[in-house]
Amino acid sequence: MIHSQRAYSNKKPILRILLLGALSLSLLTTLQIDSFSLKPRNALANSGKDERSAIDEMAFRGWGFIAHHLHERGMSHRTLSKIFLDKRVPQFTFVPFAVAPKESERLYTQFLEPERIQRAQSYLKKYTSFFHSANHQFQIPPEVIAAIILIETDLGNFTGNHSILPQLARLANAATPSNILKNYERLVTDGEAVTFQQVQERASYLLRLFLPEVEATVRIARNKKSDPLKIKGSYAGAFGYAQFLPTSFERFAIDGNQDGIVSLFQHPDAIISVARFLSHHQTTMKEDALRQAVRRYNNSVPYVEAVLAVSKELGLRIEPSEKDSDPPANEVKDGSGV
Repeated sequence: MIHSQRAYSNKKPILRILLLGALSLSLLTTLQIDSFSLKPRNALANSGKDERSAIDEMAFRGWGFIAHHLHERGMSHRTLSKIFLDKRVPQFTFVPFAVAPKESERLYTQFLEPERIQRAQSYLKKYTSFFHSANHQFQIPPEVIAAIILIETDLGNFTGNHSILPQLARLANAATPSNILKNYERLVTDGEAVTFQQVQERASYLLRLFLPEVEATVRIARNKKSDPLKIKGSYAGAFGYAQFLPTSFERFAIDGNQDGIVSLFQHPDAIISVARFLSHHQTTMKEDALRQAVRRYNNSVPYVEAVLAVSKELGLRIEPSEKDSDPPANEVKDGSGV
């Protein structure tokens, strides 16, 4: 809750505290669904004792909200229990998020350092046959693919060691009413000019974005006959040398070296999969089309500019657009954080 000793940016801090307090009470009274069961209370009588116990424990651990939505979309109680009651999945805690997240250009300046450019050039030479294949199949410049893998994971050196399933579930579960309320209070306290509706809309967007990613992670593990909690990647739920989200893996990942295994932890597969992803979002070889395709990879203007800058350092020569489209607002990619 709010601490009255904290300074507010407006001229009526006491009034704001009272309004937020009233809003908190109203929301928690009318939207009691953070820890609600997967079934209405009057339907629990038809559930077995073990099932009711599992439902209550998931709710107690803070995962009742997302578990409900996953169950409504067809995920079984058994699968939900195996995920959210596993000791490797921590109890849900507060997820702070911004209404309009932004990235700084300074995040990417390091990738233009001469040492990194030299390593990327060596990477292009080492896997030249696969870059050639990617360009032949999907008409994506090798320099752009190499730039993306350099920026995403330092050419595969840093792929993340988080179990991606809890990370993705956490981002989707950010839409719980109490988490929304805490974010609204935090943002207003910090002087942000936001409305409660804007905070709700951002939380709903995160739910819509990351709920399918949780489902895709389970499907990927099932298809590989493996444990979904053993898929490792970034804190934002992306994995592999190319840092795909699970739904992107399902749609665009390719067995680049034709060894019978599709793995983004193999460089040939990662290289050609990136090309396939970009090709799906690119219609011409002009710079604005390429810019927009990279923007679909990571919804951040500084990221796009960094990829193009690195690509040009690696030797990219691309036809300029007759009239470049104005870049959209600078937002952080919703695979790299909230």
